[in-house]
Amino acid sequence: METDAAFALMSMSKDHLSKNHEHQRRAKKTCADIKLSENMEAYTNQQIFLTNERNKSQFITLLSQSLVVDCHTVHHSTDDADTLISVCS
Repeated sequence: METDAAFALMSMSKDHLSKNHEHQRRAKKTCADIKLSENMEAYTNQQIFLTNERNKSQFITLLSQSLVVDCHTVHHSTDDADTLISVCS
């Protein structure tokens, strides 16, 4: 299946994750690390789930893999994905 769609997603570096995880945990309510899998039932509170940078990174990875399997092009940005979108447009 061919597609013209391309996706730009922001990737989180391991260094970025380790620095922010403890800071975010102290600053506000956050979710514990959750090991994601493709067939896992969705977490009930998306906002709290995504406050955890490790969960967000796993979600981006899983989403990227699913998009690639469906023959979509995926670009990862180390900064704001909006910048990558404007460059790729």
